[in-house]
Amino acid sequence: MDEEKLISIIVPVYNIEQYIEKCILSIINQTYNNLQIILVDDGSTDCSGQICDVYMEKDQRIQVIHQKNAGLVCARKAGLKKAEGEFIGFVDGDDYIDPNMYFEMLQDMLLNDVDFVHTGYLEERNSSVKLRADFESGVYDIGNAKIDFLREYILEASSDKSLSYSIWSKLFKRELIERCYQKVPNEQSYGEDLLTLVFCIFECNRIYLKKKAYYHYIYRNDSMTNMGWLPVALKTGDLYKCLKSQLENYKCSAELESSLNKWFQLHIIENVLSMQDIHLDMQRYFYPDVSTLFGKKIALYGAGVVGKDYYVQLCRYVQCKVTVWVDKNASKYKYEYHAIVHPDQLSKYDYDVCIIAVNRQSLADRIKYELIEYGIEESKIIWKKPEYLR
Repeated sequence: MDEEKLISIIVPVYNIEQYIEKCILSIINQTYNNLQIILVDDGSTDCSGQICDVYMEKDQRIQVIHQKNAGLVCARKAGLKKAEGEFIGFVDGDDYIDPNMYFEMLQDMLLNDVDFVHTGYLEERNSSVKLRADFESGVYDIGNAKIDFLREYILEASSDKSLSYSIWSKLFKRELIERCYQKVPNEQSYGEDLLTLVFCIFECNRIYLKKKAYYHYIYRNDSMTNMGWLPVALKTGDLYKCLKSQLENYKCSAELESSLNKWFQLHIIENVLSMQDIHLDMQRYFYPDVSTLFGKKIALYGAGVVGKDYYVQLCRYVQCKVTVWVDKNASKYKYEYHAIVHPDQLSKYDYDVCIIAVNRQSLADRIKYELIEYGIEESKIIWKKPEYLR
């Protein structure tokens, strides 16, 4: 692939002096060189703007916009006005990207003749790194299936068919993102990426999903979750109203009303549960066909989120009895209501079935193999895809 195609990369910057240099360097060092790098200093009061200027002097591909603080949406729109590339990417100034990100995404864009490419990302929180790519790779021709795609991958997405809303995990054709991003209200301070994605789905025909991650999203402790549950709930309500209004504009609000309501209910629950000042035990995962376990003594494998929810569910039924709860990382879990033991202790307990309480089949298969290695009869081991609260 030659480098005749120009990619414009827009980076909003606001008071992130400790992060911005690493971000800029990760863009400068891309293996694809034909870039226009637009740094939008949105009224920073620290040294972020000066750092941008220093790198503009070092690299002729960099252009810097200094403006009064107007918020993320206005900063991105300012970058779009200056963009000259046929393709547009976004990077937040406190994150960074892998060197081959734009080379490979542009290659995918051209080979598959799509309107935008969506990839996974790596979430870095403290010392842990988690891959977020909950979908299968492939070209999705949604010309006549926009509503179905929106329902299946956004509003009612299952754990294995879920697109991140992030604008920065994607590469867009310029005309598409320019048209769609102008629809986002300037004052939108929560869910602006979700709105953009919804607009792009309605305005495009072909999408390429790539189950690979190049983008490093840095989780910061000064994020939205520290605002308290009420402000976040109110912002979620405002976003719901905005989404509903836009669906009406696309004349599909009736078809998607139920899906949008489910999305709203679930996000209210998830946002409240994520607040640092709220501690609620609310079940979200359910074992399907729980009646098939009636009258059985149960060994429960898995003490994470799914395992806790299964335990709560099973304890509601007098017909079910959890005789032992195990996890390979038993020492990690200290619950007041039930002890967790290592699976090598299973032979000491009496049970009829061993229920694997995890969400992904690939992990369940690996656990099943390990349990068989421990001497557990294969016929006793059961995994079913958990049902998720909707």
